[in-house]
Formats: sequence, C-alpha cells, structure tokens
Amino acid sequence: MVTRFKCGGIVLGMSMNHAMFDGVGAMEFMMNFSSIARGKGLITHPLPDRTCFKPRDIPEIKYEHLEGLKFSDIPQEMRNSFTTADVANSEISNISLPPEYSYKVFPFSGEMVEKLKKKTMEDGTLKKCSSFDAIAALVWQARTKAVDMPPDVPSKMLFAVDIRSKMDPPLPKGFAGAVKENPLSFCVEKVQEGVARVTNDYVRSSMDFTDTYKAIPALPGGIFLSAWWKIPFQLVDFGFGKPIYAGPIVNAMVEFVLLLSNGKQDGGLNIYIALQNHQLDKFEQLIYDI
Repeated sequence: MVTRFKCGGIVLGMSMNHAMFDGVGAMEFMMNFSSIARGKGLITHPLPDRTCFKPRDIPEIKYEHLEGLKFSDIPQEMRNSFTTADVANSEISNISLPPEYSYKVFPFSGEMVEKLKKKTMEDGTLKKCSSFDAIAALVWQARTKAVDMPPDVPSKMLFAVDIRSKMDPPLPKGFAGAVKENPLSFCVEKVQEGVARVTNDYVRSSMDFTDTYKAIPALPGGIFLSAWWKIPFQLVDFGFGKPIYAGPIVNAMVEFVLLLSNGKQDGGLNIYIALQNHQLDKFEQLIYDI
C-alpha cells in the first residue's frame, strides 16, 4: 500500500509471509521490486527451490532441540498462528498489542555499541565479542530483569542464524535463569555458543525434528530476537531516493524483539521491544547503564 502525504513524503507498506522470506530474502525482493520500478531489471534472480529444506526420509535427530516445542506438548490455550492452520489462514489477523503493553524504540549509537563491547570484555572471560553478541546479551539480560522473571524459570532467547553458508552444499544466492545474576559476559558466551552450535549437521537434525514432531519455536517464557540492522533496507530506492526509515510499524507479538538500522551508517542501531509500561522504564535504565 502506498500513502502520499501533502508534504511530498511517501510511505510504502507491505505485508509478507515469513514462510516465503527471511530477512535477507525480503531485502533481495525489495531491491528487485525497486529496481523494476526504476525501469531496470532484476538485481538478483529468485531461486524458489525449497528441496534443500526437505527432511530426510529416515529422520536423524542427533541433538536436543530446545529451540522447538513439540506440537503435542503445547497446551490448547497457547496455540496461535504458529501452530494452527485455522488461525494462520484467518482473513482477519490481530495486529494490536495487549492493552497493558507498549512498543518503544531505544537508540544505540555506534559509540555506545563499542563501549558495550569493551564492557563485556572487562572480566577477561571472553576472547572476542561482536556487536550482535553484545547487544543480544544486553537485551536478553535487561529484559529478564525488567520483567522480574523468577529465578527458577528458564530465561530463553531465540534468534535467527543465517544458514546459507552453513549448509552443505551452501544455499545459492537469491534463495528466497542464571541470566539475571551473572555478568554480561556470561550472556555473551551463551549467545556465541548458540551461534557456534548451528552447523550443517545441526540444521539437518532440526529439520527432521520439526517435521517429525510438528515443532514450533519455543517462545513461551522467552523472546525471539531478530537482527535487521545490518540488512540494508535503507538502500532500497523506488526512484524517489533512499528512505529515512525502513522497519515495522505494527506487531502484535510481545515476544518479538527487533534490532533495526538507525539509518546513519555509523555502527549504531535501534532496539524495538514491547513490554508493560512499568517494565519499559526499568529496561531503559538497565540497557543504558553502560
């Protein structure tokens, strides 16, 4: 949907099915779309072949997949569009947060990110720390504290890992608890361990697990962190120039946390998160205490 404002500004709104695109795939679609709108051809030729994701004929589930919930283990009251076709195929979807929740964007400059990375290294536990490692760990720990999660309840954070280069063969270009009490370096270690765990063998095992048990992401009690800030949506140009903002405007899922570009190309980002209002204040204090 295109909205034109009296000032000359233009907003392009789109809705996509995540089963069709991940973040990189969505960006490539937008780049192609905008290139065609400018009278040019495709930049990347789509390759919609999904046979590489087909589970094995004889499942080989070699790992404990804590990131997934078996369909049979999901209580009826917790089933949503992730799990039931009747909800997923509904003509009307809920795009509003529960009334007690609000979304807020927390900006982090490139200088603040570098300061945070140095802080995670202070105790000598870590040998390295990327920007994603540091921000993901900070959001995880700060949110766990802000919601005052009981110490006996596991605090979970799921995040997407680009498996294009991890698959064997690689996917082709164009393929459409202790958290509160331990230092931040502990959370960074757990993030790094999660990334390192994703190998070709693990991905194949996860496909078999998901197909065998009809599993969905294990979101209850945790969050799903999605890092968009390095996906160059801000470069999409439909002929009117580059956008001043590229990101979501509505989201009804309080478990989703997005890391978005600040549009400045300075190494900074924006944290997009939903919490109850009193929790937002506490979260803000925690993440900026660096």
